[in-house]
Amino acid sequence: MIQIASGFNSDLNNWLILNESENKTLLISKDIMEKRPYNATRFCSAWEESSLHEHLNEYFLLSVEEVSRYFLDNAARIACFQGKPWAWWLRDIGIKNHAAFVGKDGTVSAHGYRVDCAWCSVRPAIWLRTEELLT
Repeated sequence: MIQIASGFNSDLNNWLILNESENKTLLISKDIMEKRPYNATRFCSAWEESSLHEHLNEYFLLSVEEVSRYFLDNAARIACFQGKPWAWWLRDIGIKNHAAFVGKDGTVSAHGYRVDCAWCSVRPAIWLRTEELLT
């Protein structure tokens, strides 16, 4: 076990390495950590204003561009919640009061779904200093 940050399981077996750059490593959870709306109310115009951004603290969500760069096809983007494929949020805002997400089939929806939707879920990412992974 390593100390990633409070709130999520820090067992490295539950995380995927997406990128290693200089002395930093980008990790994302292998599966969904929790179901949670992108924002507590229906209105949200930026990731930085969302209740999910505040909740995640040191963690973040991937962007549409990042999820396309690090996961080369739909099958690679599929993540499960309690053993079943599930949709997960991306940090980009879609059309008005919608946030981008990855569907349970791995497709990316840049137009998004309503930010107050409670069925979509969280697949957090975090940059760590590589040396932290070796302890």
